[in-house]
Amino acid sequence: MASKTAALLISTSLMAASAQDFPYPRPDKRYMAFQYLSGEDQAVAQNNLGYTPITWNVPGLAPVEQLGWWQFSEQQKNGAIALGFTENQWDCYINHYLTYTWSELTEAGLTDALGTLGWTQNSWEGSGDSPATESKWWGQLTTDEKNAARKLCYFQDNWNQVDMTPNNSYFPFPFPGFRYRPWDELSADFQDTAANSLSYDSDTWDTLGNNTAELNTYLNLDETERNGALDLGFYTHTWDCYMNHYDAYYWDSLYGSLLIAVEELGWTEDMWTNRDTYPDSEATFWADLTPQERAAATALCYFQESWDGEDLSTFYDYSTGLTKAMPSTTEVPADMDFSIFAGQGAPGSTWVPGQIATQQSSSNMKVVSASVTALALLVGSLLSM
Repeated sequence: MASKTAALLISTSLMAASAQDFPYPRPDKRYMAFQYLSGEDQAVAQNNLGYTPITWNVPGLAPVEQLGWWQFSEQQKNGAIALGFTENQWDCYINHYLTYTWSELTEAGLTDALGTLGWTQNSWEGSGDSPATESKWWGQLTTDEKNAARKLCYFQDNWNQVDMTPNNSYFPFPFPGFRYRPWDELSADFQDTAANSLSYDSDTWDTLGNNTAELNTYLNLDETERNGALDLGFYTHTWDCYMNHYDAYYWDSLYGSLLIAVEELGWTEDMWTNRDTYPDSEATFWADLTPQERAAATALCYFQESWDGEDLSTFYDYSTGLTKAMPSTTEVPADMDFSIFAGQGAPGSTWVPGQIATQQSSSNMKVVSASVTALALLVGSLLSM
C-alpha cells in the first residue's frame, strides 16, 4: 500500500499548479470509442482487462475500473501498460482514488480537494452519506468544486460520463431496437435472461412501462437486475432514457435538456416530486402534442408508439424483423421543434437537439474517461406513483 501513496507524492508540485491543470497527462486512448481503437488495442482491452464494447464506451460499467493499480493482477497490469496507462494515470483518471484510504489520501494531499466536494472521512469510508456534489452534473458545480474535481482528474465529460457509443439518430442515445421486438420473437436465451433477471414475461415485455424494474433508474436496480439489463444490451444511459424516461430522477438532477423537456411538457417541481397532480400532456396523444412538446418527449427518449402506450406487436414488422419505430438516420421529423433547447444538449451525451449525429473519426470523437464515483450522480429515487 505504501508504494501507491509514494507515487501520489511525486505529483505534489503539479497539484499546486493552475486549477485548470491536471496532475498527469490525460490518457487520450481511453477517450476514444471502442469502435475506433486498433484491433490490437481492442484485444488487449477485452482479454487483459475484461472490457466489452459497451463497458469501454460507458464509464464505470467495467469491474476493472473499480480497482486501483495496486490491486491489478499481472495480466491486468500488463494490459493497462499496453494501452499506455501509467499507475498515476489509472488511479487518477479511471479510479479517481476510490480504492485509497482516507489516511493515504491525506498523506498525498488530496483530502482538501475531496473536502471541497463535500467528502468527509466518514462518508468516504462508507459510514456517512455521500455529498450533494455526487448528484450534480458538471454545470451545477461551483467554480471551487470544479477546481477540486480537476485535482482528482475530473473534467466535464468524465464527470458527466458522456456516452462514447456511436449514435446516428436524433435521440440523445443509441436506439435500443432489441427492446421493441415482441416477446414471441425473442430467442429462448434472451427470454430467459429477461425473465430470470428482470422478471419480464410476455405481458410486461410487450406493454412498455408495465414492469416494476422500469420504474427505477439503472443504478437503482439491484445487482441481478443491472447485470441482466447489461446482458440484454442496456446500460446506464439507454435504460434511464428509453425505459425510465428519467421519471425516477430527483428534480434537482434534471439539468440541461432534461429540465427544459419536462418543463415544456408542463411539469413543475411540485408535480414532479409529489405526483398528486399531472400536466395536461400526460393525457395527450402524440398526434395532439405541439411540435415543441414532441421535441421535449424525444429528449426523454419517447417516440409516438411508446408515448401512446402501444403494444409492441402493433409496431413491429414481422417480415423484416425490425420495429417500425426505428428512427431515421438521415432526417429529423419535420413535426418537431427543437428550438426550445437553444442547442443545449443532454448531460451524458454529445447529442445536439434537432440534429442527427454522424459517425465520427477517432481524431475528432468527443468521448469520456471512466468514473466510478460519478455514477452516483445518475441515481434518482423511485417516486411514488
